[in-house]
Amino acid sequence: MNKEFLAVLIAVLTLLGLFSVGFAKLNFSDETATIYFFWGQGCPHCAKEKDFLNKVEEICGDELKIKFYEVHKEENRKIWERFAERYNTSTGSYPMTFVGDKAFIGYTEANDGLELDSQKNAYIGYKNQIINAIQKNIDSEICKEKLSSLTKDGSLHKENANIPYWIFGITLLYMLTYFSARKKPKYKRYWFGGFLFLVLACFFVFVLATPEGVIKEFASGFPFPLFVFIIAIADGFNPCAFTVLIILLSMLTYIENKKIMLIIGLTFIIVSAIMYFVFIMGFVLVGSLALGKYESIIMLLLGAGIFIAGIINIKDYFFFKKGISLTISENRMRKITSCFRRITLLLKKSKRDKKMFLVAIGTTALLAVFVNLVELGCTAILPAVYMTALVKSFGKAIGIMHIIWTLFYAFIYIIPLLTILIAFSYSFRARRLSKKEGRLLKLFSGIFMLIFGIIMIFFPNLLSFA
Repeated sequence: MNKEFLAVLIAVLTLLGLFSVGFAKLNFSDETATIYFFWGQGCPHCAKEKDFLNKVEEICGDELKIKFYEVHKEENRKIWERFAERYNTSTGSYPMTFVGDKAFIGYTEANDGLELDSQKNAYIGYKNQIINAIQKNIDSEICKEKLSSLTKDGSLHKENANIPYWIFGITLLYMLTYFSARKKPKYKRYWFGGFLFLVLACFFVFVLATPEGVIKEFASGFPFPLFVFIIAIADGFNPCAFTVLIILLSMLTYIENKKIMLIIGLTFIIVSAIMYFVFIMGFVLVGSLALGKYESIIMLLLGAGIFIAGIINIKDYFFFKKGISLTISENRMRKITSCFRRITLLLKKSKRDKKMFLVAIGTTALLAVFVNLVELGCTAILPAVYMTALVKSFGKAIGIMHIIWTLFYAFIYIIPLLTILIAFSYSFRARRLSKKEGRLLKLFSGIFMLIFGIIMIFFPNLLSFA
């Protein structure tokens, strides 16, 4: 890839990264400073939470309103049922607390990470997590600071002291061996493979050795928009999509018209984005139904599939397209290339007949649909991770948030493709995706697949975001 391409790519990704972090601060909740608490007579956990909420109300005063509903009263039961329907949870047990966009089931004085009860589709009522949710929905910094004092029993702070950061020191020691490996070019690729294996191994051991409460706390504090941005960008660096787009743009250079290249290229990319959005929404719809009934089995199967796909992609870094490979077959690639040639011929004829230009745009759109269907074998892996996180974080009933985040995902996914289009229109010369570049893209996506495969198999709760 030339320097201009890399410069544009880095600039675009940096700007979008900043946008994503800023976007993470937006609060989509329509509840602000009101807590809705449903409790029952004779329930010891309810009594404890009532005392706790009374302290909270004392601390915050006018900044916070708490509404108490005893669920054995008929009118309160109906209100509870309306809340349960709205939050996509159930009224099977109490106490239940609704704060902002979160529903909490039960209550415990213990401090722990944000944990979803998959049967109730509500978060477990750890005291510190209820306080965190309250703090996100009030403006007073004084009130927030006073509420923080209620969680300082040291349980999470003690766990933080046991985080095994030292494990990553092993990779630093290994990096020192690079100075001898670089003197032997034929060994550099194997050195890099060893480094990759060591990083993944250290990551796995690190997560296993870190206290569960700390991991959950980190996951609950990790912004969902940033997660979507990272996984969509990783998905966007797709060797299949890159190869197809580069072939199309290379052929368009022979038209010797940058405006036409931009129009045809944008048509192909926009239709690809629409197709990807439709594909992922279908995936979310089917996945939400499956996760509702067989969550543990689905998570295990998806995790294993993603892990295996990661191994296959990393294999391609060392043995490119040998054996099993997640790429478009040579036969299909020849058919796609042949279609691109026809588009080029239509564009040449459009100089004499303007109608041919519209035909070329229509043909490009249809070809984009076909190519995206063919590419599903390359692209279905990381969307499975996104689908799981989306359903676990926003519920199994498809709503506006599922659509908004999937639109965001589809937009971020095409950013690398748009960058390629800009680079081609700037340099305006034909090129091909080299074997070295293909290997690096495979390695990049393989790393992400391995990491998320491990998370889905061993730590599925990490995919539930605050």
